[in-house]
Amino acid sequence: MDGRARSTSSIQPSARGSHRRAARGPTELTSDLTKLIARAAAVATPPPPAPAPVVGPGRHHADAPPPPEEPPSPRFRPTRLHLIAAGAVASVAVVVVSSLLVIWPSGEDAAGTTTTPSSRGYTCRPGNRFSEAFTACRAAAKVRPANGDEPAVGLGDGTDIGVADVGDRHHEVIPDTRLCSAGRERYRGLDLARDDWPVTTLKSRGKETFVYRMDGEHDGVLRFYLTKAGYDPTAPLTWNSLEKKPLAEVTGKSGADNYYRVPVTLPERSGRHLVYTIWEDRDSDAALYACSDVMFGAPTGGATTNAANTAPSAATATREWVVGVDYQVGDQVVHDDVTYRCSQPHRSVRGWEPESAPALWDVVTP
Repeated sequence: MDGRARSTSSIQPSARGSHRRAARGPTELTSDLTKLIARAAAVATPPPPAPAPVVGPGRHHADAPPPPEEPPSPRFRPTRLHLIAAGAVASVAVVVVSSLLVIWPSGEDAAGTTTTPSSRGYTCRPGNRFSEAFTACRAAAKVRPANGDEPAVGLGDGTDIGVADVGDRHHEVIPDTRLCSAGRERYRGLDLARDDWPVTTLKSRGKETFVYRMDGEHDGVLRFYLTKAGYDPTAPLTWNSLEKKPLAEVTGKSGADNYYRVPVTLPERSGRHLVYTIWEDRDSDAALYACSDVMFGAPTGGATTNAANTAPSAATATREWVVGVDYQVGDQVVHDDVTYRCSQPHRSVRGWEPESAPALWDVVTP
C-alpha cells in the first residue's frame, strides 16, 4: 500500500506546476509596470557613503562600533496617477507641436513680378521716382479698396500680387476684369481699362528675353500669356482676352541672382497688347500674377512703329519742355534745341528730360 501510494504520488504533477497562471488584466499590468519603474528608480539611486569607522581611545585594535543607522533617504515613488498624468502631458505636447508645424510652415511666401516687360505693379510701385510721371499710375494709386479686407494705403510694390491655396484653379479663383490685381483690393487700380499705361516696345515676330524677378530662390512654374489679336486696351481684361497657349513656359528655380530669364519668340501683332504672367509655387499652392503693357511695331528688320510715329493733331504746338506738365501722346517739345515727340502719356519730372528718357520721347528733328 505504501509503495503504491508513493509511486502514484510520484507521477502526479506538483500543485505548483499543475495550473497555469490566470491571465492578468490591464489594471494588474499597470500596477506591475508601476512597481517595476519604482524599483528601477530605487536601484538607480546610489546609497549614501558609509561613514569612516570610529576607534575609541585606548582601543586601537578593537573593532569599530557600527555606525548609527540613518533613516532611509526619501525617494520619489511614482504612483499610477503620476504615470497617467505624465502620459497625458506627453500626448498634449505631441498635439501642440504638430499644430504649430501646421500653423507655421517652414519657409516664407514667395514674392516676385515681371521686370521685362515691366509690369504695371513694378512701374507704378511707391518709391519709383518715375511712377508719378505716368497718368495711369497716378489714377491707379487713387483707387481705394471697395471693402475693408485690406487697408486703404495705396499700391504696394507689385511683388505680392498673389493668391494662396489656388493651385492651378486660376480661372475659378480670379474673376474676369480683376486679372491684374488677382482680386486683391489693394491693387484694384491696376485693373483700370486704359490705353495710357506705360508700355515696353516689342517687335512683331521678333525674339525677346523676358525677365522675372523673385525675392529669393524659389521653385516654380513660370508662364507668359499674350492677349489675342484685336485686343482692346480700353475694355476690361478677361480670361478670354488671353491666348490659351503661353508664349513661353519654364519650370524650376530662378537663377543664382533670383531672376528668371526666358527667351521668347513673339507672334505677329501690332499696336497695344498685354503680357499676363503667372508664377506657380511648386512647394505650395500659391501663385503670383502680373500685367505688362507692350507696344508691337513692325516685323523684325523693319522700322519700329508705335503711337509715337503717328502725326500729331493740328492743335499740337511745339513748346519748351518743362517740369510738372502732363504730356500726351503726340505732344511736341523743344529741349536743348532738339524737337521731341511724346510717345507715352506722363508727367514730366526733373531727371527725365527728353534726351534721358527715350521710352517717353522720340526725336523729331536733331
